Amino acid sequence: MTTMPGEAFAGVPAAAGPRRSQARAATEPPEPPEDGFGPSVQRLLRLLRTTVGMKIAWTSEFLGSEQVFRFVDAAPDAGAGVPRPGTALPLSGAYCSRVIDGTMPAAITDTSTDPSAVLLPVTFDMHIGSYLGVPLRSADGAVEGMLCAVSPSSSPSLSDADVTSARLIADVIDDIHRRELAAVAARRRRDALRRLVRRLCRGTGRQLVVQAIVDLMSGEEVGVEALTRFDDVERSPAEWFATAQSLGLGTALEVAAAASALRSVPADATHALSINLSPEAILDGALDELLGGRDHRGVIVEVTEHAPIASYEALEDALRPHRERGVRIAVDDVGAGYASMTHVLRLRPDLVKIDMSLVHGLDGDPVRRALVSAITGLAEQIGADVVAEGVETTGEREALVGLGVRLGQGYLFQRPTPVPTAA
Repeated sequence: MTTMPGEAFAGVPAAAGPRRSQARAATEPPEPPEDGFGPSVQRLLRLLRTTVGMKIAWTSEFLGSEQVFRFVDAAPDAGAGVPRPGTALPLSGAYCSRVIDGTMPAAITDTSTDPSAVLLPVTFDMHIGSYLGVPLRSADGAVEGMLCAVSPSSSPSLSDADVTSARLIADVIDDIHRRELAAVAARRRRDALRRLVRRLCRGTGRQLVVQAIVDLMSGEEVGVEALTRFDDVERSPAEWFATAQSLGLGTALEVAAAASALRSVPADATHALSINLSPEAILDGALDELLGGRDHRGVIVEVTEHAPIASYEALEDALRPHRERGVRIAVDDVGAGYASMTHVLRLRPDLVKIDMSLVHGLDGDPVRRALVSAITGLAEQIGADVVAEGVETTGEREALVGLGVRLGQGYLFQRPTPVPTAA
């Protein structure tokens, strides 16, 4: 017989005696155990009970001055005295408190001959003829409950070896419990993070900012890139988008951020607005949602990457109708890795954005200049403009102009600037 939280008393008749009323439902039961924890504990209780030859085994938890029965396993012929999970008994009258303080042995073969047990009311109430009990401990070693096995009759074969077996099983239960608590805590953190990201999608906790894209020769602003900043700075913006992606909300947050930009920043053929979208978002129909009914001219879509692209053909198909209506495509972070170069080769973008890691210190580094020169040559071959990201010094600007780079953005021209928006 196996009982779990919520099941009825098994085999405890009213004739068990008036002191049976000491057992009652716990006033503050904790949340029910997770699916992975309960069945594992039940199997271990069955293992303990059958190994030591006892009729009933249980785990209990100490809550204040009470012990609350959590999991119970009983033989079909256990008879009276099987506790119901969720019921509580005072610790003051229990065996377990005495085992812990050393005034009762961990194993009692015959309670009728043991002076520490024979006069306790619980011995009669629960029909305990023999007993085995060892503590369950938290991660810091504190006792938080008991693993017990009892029988209504004496158990002459009960020995120190059985106590050792019980302790080993208690160690396993403790480990499973700690792992389950950690898993529960992780799930709660993930759920809380998912709620937070959903609020970010609704506009709470994020702000639209823009950074100018300028003509490097004249300094004239020709467009802006829409970026997102988050009130919670424990994660960078890139980390927030990656977190949303890991929670299955990446596209939702990207679309929400892009929609804020499209609502708040005007764009036309001469003053462009650049928004960032991942291939996943584009394949999910984000551009259809964002640009439906809007003049496509002046809109630049920067293709970012959070995961490998499974099909460039599908991505090209999703981009084609929007490109035909005037949307320009940019590939971000070119020069930072293999993926961005593959994007350039496969998507043939209208703009190639050189990663800031190649721009920083460009004026004093011939290797960086050679790489930028190669990217500029590639862009010329496919008919794309080049935008240098992260320009911070006049030396970098002059070096870029000398290499034929026409456009740039960075702190030299403008830091990201907040834009009022309703979402």
